[in-house]
Amino acid sequence: MRIDAKGMHYRPLNKMIRDAVASGEKEFELDNIGGQRYIGTGLNENVKITINGTPGNDLGAFMNGPRIIVNANAQDGIANTMNAGEIIVHGSVIYIRGKVDPYHLGKEVSCLELNEEDTKLIGSYLKEYCECFGFDYNEVMGGKFTKLVPLSHRPYGDLYVY
Repeated sequence: MRIDAKGMHYRPLNKMIRDAVASGEKEFELDNIGGQRYIGTGLNENVKITINGTPGNDLGAFMNGPRIIVNANAQDGIANTMNAGEIIVHGSVIYIRGKVDPYHLGKEVSCLELNEEDTKLIGSYLKEYCECFGFDYNEVMGGKFTKLVPLSHRPYGDLYVY
């Protein structure tokens, strides 16, 4: 089921999803998501939700089983008290296919070569990614990758006022 959520308030969007799940719908594609909260919250069925846009707070909270794929960024509270299901969120390290000129990085980030452990890690994710999106795994893995890491556990801590 494809839903264009442009300008839609989060309550009717989530009701539409819950009602469709109750009627047996198993797959959703949500377009033009722009901060709508609670998507996937409390769902107990094995459904797939693909989100095109940036979901709001508490994506997948209290869910038991769904698979959520976000094709953009996401706000805070992702998987809050999630019991089962899948939301893929990566943090603290960014892997980029290609070369990154350190000139383009802030002083809080370091640019590194991948080691064998990194290659194995991204290989496992890229295998699934290539299967999902129809890319050739060997071609993707044949490119050069760069690893970006923060230089401290709070790289931007001095930028915020508390």
